[in-house]
Amino acid sequence: MDETMRANVFNIQRNSIHDGPGIRTTVFFKGCPLRCRWCCNPESWRTESFVYSENIKCIHCGKCVAACTMQAIITENEKQVIEYEKCMDCTDKKCVQICPSGALSVMGREMSVEDIWEEVKRDIVFYGKGRGGITASGGEPLLHAEFIRTLFEYCHAHNITTAIETCLCVGKEQVREVLEVTDYVMCDYKHWNKEKFYQWTGGNLDIIEENLADILSSKKDVVVRIPLIPDFNADKETIQRMCKKLRDFGAEKIELLPYHRLGKIKYENMNMSYQMKDDRLLPEELIRELKSIPESM
Repeated sequence: MDETMRANVFNIQRNSIHDGPGIRTTVFFKGCPLRCRWCCNPESWRTESFVYSENIKCIHCGKCVAACTMQAIITENEKQVIEYEKCMDCTDKKCVQICPSGALSVMGREMSVEDIWEEVKRDIVFYGKGRGGITASGGEPLLHAEFIRTLFEYCHAHNITTAIETCLCVGKEQVREVLEVTDYVMCDYKHWNKEKFYQWTGGNLDIIEENLADILSSKKDVVVRIPLIPDFNADKETIQRMCKKLRDFGAEKIELLPYHRLGKIKYENMNMSYQMKDDRLLPEELIRELKSIPESM
């Protein structure tokens, strides 16, 4: 195993039941090519590690400001604000160690395949026979294609199934490199309209659809997920058009995921604007109606 190969991980979630079949260990990798307005993991966008502040825990003692050698923490409107461009260049993160209230933590950890395997093997007893396993998520895990391929090969060598959650907005080579060693694929399809997709995510829909076509033709176990976003795609006409396009691509499994605001507090903690603001949650009746569309096609 190549110990020099490393990737930046911002979370490892155990006993996950929503990231593939069975009970899974989900590894969240940093870095994402998209900037979706509704993203619930904005801490995953940057590939570099940085200090994350839980504002509710901050007692405004100012010790982190004094400890920061990069002058990346400033006081603004009686609260501490982190300038991430400076913070990412810091190597010691002394502010985290000195914080008396535990408000600060390092978001991101450079890990080797062996490091992750040590975490995963603790969960083998929960996987069951040939069902549960490891899921690579993010951010966008395919930005770390070579690393994930090596990790998945090692898992297969130990009879552990592999899954990936991806937005598919990456190069074909990255997709194909990982697809060969992946048992289950969960990929997003957010809109059929290229311009609207770009306006709300910053991504190139052509790249995604080309990769989606390749994956669906591979005969892998693929689930295509559509996030239901107010004022973006959560209406009957848009979902019908998206599902028709997905059926034409050959998608058999389509899941619709309702919008939530669980990530809003992270934007506040990171001093970022939450573009969805206080957009309403979707009515249950509408969600049921939209979820029935792929089932009827």
